[in-house]
Amino acid sequence: MAAMIRALLAVALVTGFAAAPARASEETRLRDAAERGDLDAQYALGMLYMQGTEVRRDLNEARRWWRRAAEQGHAGSQYNMGVIYARGDTGRKNMEEAVKWFRLAAAQGNSDAQYSLGMAYATGEGAPKSMPEALEWWRKAAAQGHGEAALNLGIAYTRGDGTGRDRARALDWYRKAAANGNPQAQFNLGVVYAKGDGVPPDRDESRKWLGMAAKQGYAPAARLLKELDSKAPQQ
Repeated sequence: MAAMIRALLAVALVTGFAAAPARASEETRLRDAAERGDLDAQYALGMLYMQGTEVRRDLNEARRWWRRAAEQGHAGSQYNMGVIYARGDTGRKNMEEAVKWFRLAAAQGNSDAQYSLGMAYATGEGAPKSMPEALEWWRKAAAQGHGEAALNLGIAYTRGDGTGRDRARALDWYRKAAANGNPQAQFNLGVVYAKGDGVPPDRDESRKWLGMAAKQGYAPAARLLKELDSKAPQQ
């Protein structure tokens, strides 16, 4: 369970001066629209302050605009409010408040919020611990292509966490997560094919998935790939 949860974010001075007018106009444009009640502009202005690339980074200002949009039903802003409370970015961590916002965004189909709500149920942080409930939210997120949610479903079916053990379904979720670029899922598939765990052993298929994970910097995949190469039969 613990592994699954773990498996649950010198510019030249002259350049800065040259870019300043564009940065100011972008903030002004968004602020004007946000003040008029444009929810997407309120969300974008919050992102501007969170990223700190166009204006000075200010998480309190980001939260102010996201809250304004979130209270009017903007799903992306609701999710970001949940992240702020889950990480304690502008104060004390508050998972109950985070889950409140995640739930609102998840109900609107936000896949990141669905994944995060599933994590809350899996860990029991901010919500009653319930693996069946976690799996339900991960399925909803995975159906929208969320790689981490699909990975967690694969792990759950491998271990029987909140459901019966089912190797075929586990492999199906690993493949979906791997196809969406999740390096741990790619690694898991590489291991499955290397060992022949529920599938015929296939060194080429193992190397394919391990190589994809290794290219993303996933160190365990690089190590296993090296080990497989050292054991490969000499031509």
